[in-house]
Amino acid sequence: MHDGADHDPCPRILIVDDDPDSAVALAGLFEMSGARTVVAFGAEVGLHQMQVFKPAAAVIDLRMPGLDGCEALLEARRLELVHPATLFVCCTASTDPADEARCRVAGFDLFLHKPIQQDELAMVVAWAAQRMLVIDFMDHPPQTGYELDARMPL
Repeated sequence: MHDGADHDPCPRILIVDDDPDSAVALAGLFEMSGARTVVAFGAEVGLHQMQVFKPAAAVIDLRMPGLDGCEALLEARRLELVHPATLFVCCTASTDPADEARCRVAGFDLFLHKPIQQDELAMVVAWAAQRMLVIDFMDHPPQTGYELDARMPL
């Protein structure tokens, strides 16, 4: 039975970016806002960390060598590396409207431009916290302590 004793109230956010300076800086901002973060330098490492870290949200750079952000998201979903309720955020320096459209089609929940603004950061942390509650509830439904007898009238 899951009693919530091991529940960490901090939302888990995975940062996936091939630029170490950008990734570490963004992780620091998320941590100052109350999140627990893991940084992955590149999509392939990010896919591995999705399995290990089980994030409530993944903030993924769009343009990376190898797999780009859209390809990484599609691969994570195809391989079922994350919970279906995981929040996916594309964070990119690109201003091309076609990139945003491609990200929406791939399944990103949010499309943010670098540098990320404080209100956007706060929104991602809040949404990640909500998603984490959904994930925890779906993975560990509350135990009622009794079962309904199908013969009992309701």
